Amino acid sequence: MNDQLTIPVVKRVGTSFVVEWAEGVKITCGELEKSKAHIEATITIEDFGSLNDPFVHEVRTFITKSWRNVVAELESISMRPDWRQRLLQLTRLVKKAFEEGSPAVALDSVAETEPLIQMMSIDKEKSFLWRSVPTIIYGPGGIGKSILGLNILQSIHSGTPIPDAREGREIDAGSVRQENCLWLDWETNEQLARWRGLDILRGRQILPGAWPDPKCPDAPAKDVRGRMVFYKEMVGSLQDNVKTLSDEISRLNIGTILIDSAIPACGGEAEKVATTQAFFTALRAIKPSGRDLTTIIIAHVTKESSGAKSASSSSPFGSTVWKDRARDTFELIADQKKNATYTDFVLAHRKTNMGRLASDWAFRINWDQGCLMETIDIKENRTLHARTQGNADRAKLLIEEQGPMSTQEITDYLNDTSADTLTSKNTITQTLSRDDRFATNDGRWELSQLDF
Repeated sequence: MNDQLTIPVVKRVGTSFVVEWAEGVKITCGELEKSKAHIEATITIEDFGSLNDPFVHEVRTFITKSWRNVVAELESISMRPDWRQRLLQLTRLVKKAFEEGSPAVALDSVAETEPLIQMMSIDKEKSFLWRSVPTIIYGPGGIGKSILGLNILQSIHSGTPIPDAREGREIDAGSVRQENCLWLDWETNEQLARWRGLDILRGRQILPGAWPDPKCPDAPAKDVRGRMVFYKEMVGSLQDNVKTLSDEISRLNIGTILIDSAIPACGGEAEKVATTQAFFTALRAIKPSGRDLTTIIIAHVTKESSGAKSASSSSPFGSTVWKDRARDTFELIADQKKNATYTDFVLAHRKTNMGRLASDWAFRINWDQGCLMETIDIKENRTLHARTQGNADRAKLLIEEQGPMSTQEITDYLNDTSADTLTSKNTITQTLSRDDRFATNDGRWELSQLDF
């Protein structure tokens, strides 16, 4: 055995640091945590140069304290006499890399890349998903968040838009960008996931089966892309799975992931700032090197607002970090009739860092023949229209259907169908007076010539 130590090289892999020597020694430092003046890590030691089984030892220890016990253990199971020197080198390299983080760069020198890409749009006014941006969909438990997320994920995976059932509308084939998708599931299991996936394919009249991936032509059988999305049954927090996930996302050429759902993904303590920050750190760490990763996060509604009449008063459950770190946040609102084979939904845009808020997206999920999701006109569902639209929009629809109306007639109708608090006649007068879409004629409100 050559006892000569080569110069080690350190590289970051996800949230871990890997130190390698040319003679076949590799030490991985994962799950790093800084405690006062010291850094604790789980170290995995492999020796490809001297053993048939390269695994040597794994231990969680402070890498900035004495290595005495670890060296003694290594010398008892390995012939190498230089473990102490290697571990001292590791301390210096990993400590420096961990504390430095990503280096500062001059933006002028950063290689020019494609600008932010819209992964999915509903129409020109409804931007839904942006590449490399974390997007949250939240709502009460059991409302249908997971089936919505899976329908969207399936659209991206297969490159097929959400069908549009609105009269006179044609599906825009360019409204969705295709890339491989992965469902990270803390809620169900493989068999239930397959049943849901088959239901969605059946609704779209797509047959399941292998589907060649030109970017991975030599993939082994277990990694072959299918018509359904890739799936992983999750155990533990996202932070616990960084190494495995980063490897799988790179290997399977994954571009978009669905996290179902936020609370188990952060270890069950979504209300704690540190836990939520760790989740978003892990989310960044699983991103492939040199490639973007788009994320859809399913979250629950806050306990305080789960019973609120006003949908706009709610927010994702847990630390405020959830809505601060997500670039786009949507609330899911549903209306399901008893014994109906379908449910109508509205996806309301509550927060964005990507431009202006989009108008509400209304859609229907029908379980009559498989699981089919279609865009609809929100006017088709008066309950959702009343719950999600402002008084001016509701009054406009009313006048379109019934002709000119008095303030009292409009007020009475809106209060009869309101899902929120009662509105006064004076409030309606002020609202319509400020809106150029309305005009008065002989004491009755009608639509003005400015309404297009």
